[in-house]
Amino acid sequence: MISFLKWLNGYLTLLLTGPMVERCFNHASRENLLLWNIKVTKDGYYCNISQKAFPMLKDLARKSGTKLSIHQEHGLPFFLKRHRKRKMFFFSVVLAFLALYVMTLFIWDIQIIGNESYEKKEILSYVTENHVRGGQLIKTVDTIALEEALRTKFEKFAWVSCEIKGTCLVIHIKETINLHIENKSSKPSNLVAVKDGLVTSMITREGTPMVEVGQKVKKGDVLISGIISYQNDSKEVFDEAFVAADGDIVAKTTYSYKDEFLLSFYEKNCLEEYKHGGYFTFFGKECLHYEPRLKDKEYDKKVIEHHFKLGKTFYFPISFTHIRYEAYSLKRKTYSKQEAKQEANKHFQEFCKDLSKKGVQILENNVKIRVNGDTMSSSGTITVLEPIGKVSLLDTKQIKKEKLNEHDGEAN
Repeated sequence: MISFLKWLNGYLTLLLTGPMVERCFNHASRENLLLWNIKVTKDGYYCNISQKAFPMLKDLARKSGTKLSIHQEHGLPFFLKRHRKRKMFFFSVVLAFLALYVMTLFIWDIQIIGNESYEKKEILSYVTENHVRGGQLIKTVDTIALEEALRTKFEKFAWVSCEIKGTCLVIHIKETINLHIENKSSKPSNLVAVKDGLVTSMITREGTPMVEVGQKVKKGDVLISGIISYQNDSKEVFDEAFVAADGDIVAKTTYSYKDEFLLSFYEKNCLEEYKHGGYFTFFGKECLHYEPRLKDKEYDKKVIEHHFKLGKTFYFPISFTHIRYEAYSLKRKTYSKQEAKQEANKHFQEFCKDLSKKGVQILENNVKIRVNGDTMSSSGTITVLEPIGKVSLLDTKQIKKEKLNEHDGEAN
């Protein structure tokens, strides 16, 4: 820190020669002049001194008959002096740093992590149209309100967490919570039912249980309340506390399953022929489009967006979208009945596998597979056991206000 202050104020490296250099140093000591890095060489004495103290040492050197010369100049004042003709360069540097600082005040990228059932485009579209858009001031982003809105809009979201990293809004999502994963919030909240079902087991760790084992519940019902009421001997509530409801609620529920595909289909064969296109995006506006000439072939289009960023979290409002066109040919094929049934069963097993990953236990399978003309269809219901609790944040201010209004009404 001291070295930086010396550089900021500027300092000199001096060469002192003559028979009375020691006397000059003694005079400087009595005057409390700070000299450092004093070295003795065959040329004389070298030392460093601050720019402000130099005139006083120069006067002491003259009085003691010591020859003094400036060997080197160091620090910001001398740097600016040497480059005083480059004012526009320094102005541009200052302007660039100012622009960087201004850009750090805004959201320039939104990332979504953990989605499975919903496309990122669908989630991103909802977020940008209703809550946060690119170029919005960071201080105006209400992450708590966004979390609650996402949990309400997308029923399969059991847990949502939003955080701002640099100029990026990161949305972490967990869908139907696995039985072994804790569904918990750090803020006052209820656990509510994400779907209709029959409660088969219930463990309450924090909060007030609102349902019992064997009870039927509907979507949106409060399973565990985040409001804890304290009662006196007369069963009158004299105080309340708000907590983050926590527990495991498992219910028997049903899933409707439907799958259908044609027995006749086209199989893709990649031709290893590629073409490239793309465009730039500046502050949300697309420009500089390039589209390749596509021949009379079928092409798959793969889109990759490259954001310009500094480090891991400082995104700029500039990106390049690369579009790769991959040519393919189509060959018509037809499933036999046996092959079609195997394919339908494969689809169903993949569906069951996805349910198992989310902690769903299949109890009963009522799905039937049948051929209808040129179509293979599978339909029916699946009875399962699954966790149905979902975090719903409490508006504690509104609850307190309503309670206060109730007391005022009773008093009147």
